[in-house]
Amino acid sequence: MGTDVGISMGKLTALKVKSAGVGRHADGDGLYLHVKGSDARSWLLRMQSDGKRRDFGLGSVDTSMRSKEVTDAARGVPILQRKLLTLAEAREKAEAYRRLIRSGLDPVAEQKMSIGVQTGPPIGAQKGPPFTMAQG
Repeated sequence: MGTDVGISMGKLTALKVKSAGVGRHADGDGLYLHVKGSDARSWLLRMQSDGKRRDFGLGSVDTSMRSKEVTDAARGVPILQRKLLTLAEAREKAEAYRRLIRSGLDPVAEQKMSIGVQTGPPIGAQKGPPFTMAQG
């Protein structure tokens, strides 16, 4: 199975990403291609922070041949918000996560804040009178 231990970035190629068999395949610096089946491919970043190992799901693998227009449009979306990633984009997003972690920030929380997702207590846990619907 693809369990190479990567030391430096750049072990994978676009061809390897498309043809890799089931398993985890290291690109280096904690970035992995995770293949679950013939069409189930995703990017993972394995990092250690505060003595704890953590795996971050970066997004799904994009192996399509993008047109110039689609590529240009994707560049307009911040890397932390992209969910469909080429090999180059996965490397870029992994580096963005590493910078956040080195700064003491949680990349998942930062990603949620960048798209406006609530990261506080669940809505049902908020204090106040219960919501009721008036019947009439």
